[in-house]
Amino acid sequence: MKRKFSLFVAAACLFSSLSFGSLAHAATAFTDVTNTTPNSEAILTLTKLGVINGYANDDNTTYSFKPNGDITRGEFAKIITVALGAENEIATSSIQFNDIDGHWAKPYVLVAASRGIVNGFEDGTFKPDENVTYEQAVKMIVCAAGYESIAQSLGGWPNGYMMQAMNLKLTDDAVTADQTGKASRGIVAQLMYNVLDVDIPVYNSVTGRVEDNLKTFMETYLGIVMVDAQLVGVEEKTVANYVGPTLYVGEMGIKLKNGSVMVLDYSGYTQDKASLEAYVGQDAVVYYKEGKSGNMASLYEIDFAVAKNTVTTIISNDIESFSGNTLKYYTSGTKTKTLKLATSDVSVYYNGKLANDATDVSDWLDPADTENFIYGEVKLTDRGSDGEFDTVEIMDYKIIVATRTPSTEDYKVINKVKFTVGQEPTMHLDNVYLNPEDLGYTVNVIDENGNKVAPTTIVANDVLLVAQSEDETIRTVVICPAPVTGKITASSASEGLITINNKQYKISDYASEYFEDKISTETGDRGTFYADKYNTIHYATQSTANDSSSPYAYIIKVTYDEDEETGKLTAYVPSQSSVKTYTLSGKIKYNGETMSVQEVNTKLRANALTNVANPDMPTDTLQVYGTREETDENGDPVDVAIEPTLTNACQVARLVLDETQVKEIEVADPADYPANYGAAEDTSKIKPFLELQEVEYSGAGNFSGKFNASDSATTIIYIPQNRSEESSYVKKKMSSFTAYEEYYVQAYNVNESKTAALVLVYGSSASTIYAKTNTEVYLMAKNPQEAAGDDGNIYNIEYYKKETSTVSKATASKEENQKSASQATYDVEDIGNIEVGDFFRTGTDASGLVNAELIIKYSDVMAEIDDDCDFTGAGFRKDAGYVEIYVANVVDVLDDNKIVLSRDGFDEEGVHQISDEEHISIDSKTVVYKMSSDGQSVVPCTDWVPSDLIGSKYNGKDSNKVCVYSYGGSTVKPVKMILIYK
Repeated sequence: MKRKFSLFVAAACLFSSLSFGSLAHAATAFTDVTNTTPNSEAILTLTKLGVINGYANDDNTTYSFKPNGDITRGEFAKIITVALGAENEIATSSIQFNDIDGHWAKPYVLVAASRGIVNGFEDGTFKPDENVTYEQAVKMIVCAAGYESIAQSLGGWPNGYMMQAMNLKLTDDAVTADQTGKASRGIVAQLMYNVLDVDIPVYNSVTGRVEDNLKTFMETYLGIVMVDAQLVGVEEKTVANYVGPTLYVGEMGIKLKNGSVMVLDYSGYTQDKASLEAYVGQDAVVYYKEGKSGNMASLYEIDFAVAKNTVTTIISNDIESFSGNTLKYYTSGTKTKTLKLATSDVSVYYNGKLANDATDVSDWLDPADTENFIYGEVKLTDRGSDGEFDTVEIMDYKIIVATRTPSTEDYKVINKVKFTVGQEPTMHLDNVYLNPEDLGYTVNVIDENGNKVAPTTIVANDVLLVAQSEDETIRTVVICPAPVTGKITASSASEGLITINNKQYKISDYASEYFEDKISTETGDRGTFYADKYNTIHYATQSTANDSSSPYAYIIKVTYDEDEETGKLTAYVPSQSSVKTYTLSGKIKYNGETMSVQEVNTKLRANALTNVANPDMPTDTLQVYGTREETDENGDPVDVAIEPTLTNACQVARLVLDETQVKEIEVADPADYPANYGAAEDTSKIKPFLELQEVEYSGAGNFSGKFNASDSATTIIYIPQNRSEESSYVKKKMSSFTAYEEYYVQAYNVNESKTAALVLVYGSSASTIYAKTNTEVYLMAKNPQEAAGDDGNIYNIEYYKKETSTVSKATASKEENQKSASQATYDVEDIGNIEVGDFFRTGTDASGLVNAELIIKYSDVMAEIDDDCDFTGAGFRKDAGYVEIYVANVVDVLDDNKIVLSRDGFDEEGVHQISDEEHISIDSKTVVYKMSSDGQSVVPCTDWVPSDLIGSKYNGKDSNKVCVYSYGGSTVKPVKMILIYK
């Protein structure tokens, strides 16, 4: 028997390590199939092969397989026919059945009959809608594999077929107690999976004896062959000393165990050769489809994880030394590790291309060689995990800070940072050409997520890591992450180190001259710092104003007392958390000019009245908040314009505050509205970027390509429709915005990279945010308490997050808990009504928790426990995105980290009705909770292990009841919380 075919394992491993741009065979996932589901490997393998399929769930985006469901004889006839590659074959059999005319399965039944796989019943029927029995399925598979004559010699129907099936190992992992009973979908999948590896007999037409069985079912009918091989080349990238056919576009070479090189066409598998090139030199399990009519064999699947490859990636900053064939590097702190290169047949790649045979790798990997030592990373592969590394792939980068987006005329990227002639750092590149249509070189531009993008994705101030092969025919550019905006919390600039927002960065030699001339690195200074993916800063911008000394504000109104010659200014300052009124007295700096309080009062009012600071004032037919439907005096629907209610001085400003007194005010220059909308050169000023308009939020901080925003770089203020509603002003986070929704926004102080320092969100569209499918679920620790003095509109909340045994505290706004038909996808619950023991999730904004979705209510569970403990109702389960949560009975404990659960109830005698079980594994991050004895709080359990529940399966309705909460992006979500009800 040949090695067991395991495409599922291959796919699972492959897709955890590769990210191909275009796949012919996407990994199949079912909501009801996990790695603990019986027959899961068979189910997923056959689904990928297209032999079987699943069912669309109600959301039409996910699928289930229903492994415990039934399968009809007609469905099984189709499965057999598809597995034989005969779904389009025209039946030649004279066998007819009197009950299949008009039935969808008729062509499959007739093909199966013509091949002698099915016979039907004595009354001339096939009964396509009856459930197939286990012994019927076994018999059909034995016939499909070509072993009917042997089965007949062993006794015929049914025992001879069952005996032959066992001889062929068809029934492995697919045994059933009732062979005459119906076969489940999972069992059928296992039977079909097992036949893939069965050798197909070739009979001598004269003797009737088997004379050959060199090919498996999979090879014979699906045309797929599995081999152990080494990936030795992808187009022009090959291992050192490659001996084999020339590899053209879309071709890859694999070296078989007998030493021969086989060429495969990979173009139908992926169009992204870079994703395959990264694995040149590694061993793999390769599945290929045999070519027909002289065509080349094509790659079907490839799995590097099953083969014993050890891959280690080391950044240059962590290399301590390289001597002989030994590389020594830091792993964490001062800990070091060593690895050895193979003494011969080592493939060395430099910036994407095979290095010259005479190249000494120490030229690049020895830190003592300050002239040639790389800046970047090296990936080393130990093929076969024998302790010696056979492949060395070096990425040695130069730095460019982009001046602008490259023009499509020449795709030239120019470095923004200039240096004194003769003092240019070795890491410096003045420019690079990235024309994707130039045949003289290959361009790979990669974003921070590893995706290949167009060169025009590059924008001003992007830090670019540029790697060029020695002959410059391959140019790889990595666009580094977004800049960091914040305060310098510690500085050792003389040592080339700086701490921003409590995270340490290195100032590169490349940028040191620029920093000395342009950037202050004193503790407390603020700025925007542009770093690469190795946390090294290469560029920065800084303004004289900063959020602590001159924070953004939105002025609401101003008053002036002529007798006292003093005034009051009411403003929302996000850094002060709420609207406050400040004193205006003495002399005040207004846009850099010293003025009296009266003059300041007049200026602020004039700015508002001339519509300079109120770009949302309706003009002509434009009503910036759209319309709402009302009824006229006749009861007919009419559209009424939604207009803002303005105060006397509302406008954007920067304020210098001395406790309760305003010392300086910076507002926008009236000339900037609307004639000079544009980017800000001096961010200490207030500069509007574009007129107020309704803009679609594209997601990832992008507002329809007009400007960008982020929580770290942008202050976002919600401005209510009625400016006098002081309690409605609030600082927002990016989570407030929903992708593809439209918002009335205006951006201020937008830099060359199109990142806004300030964004105003007008109206009610952004006043409410919602929980999303990746929002984690919380467990209420205590009943919410109304905050003193807030008329019941603010609650103090105590709750548990995943993986925590300490209580989290937050405030929650009752007013925010309102449903919007255009956005909310669930029934919004007043947070004040959520009780101890309830599971819920919310949107989270700068103002606290808002818009709660109640997932599972404690009192509902207890009511069901008092009934029949049947938790199969929709109210006791939630599967959405990253979240999986449900209530179940504990029916067994397998060991100290595995529990068997069932959501079914009990009969009248208290016997548990188990139709399906779920196995969960508990790890060190799982936190277990229980209700306190007084029922007033949920508390973490200490020193608790699953074995504490042993024996529960014998306790009938008194078995332990738990709620299990899992969270994560994978198909199998790790368990984060368990609440023991009983």
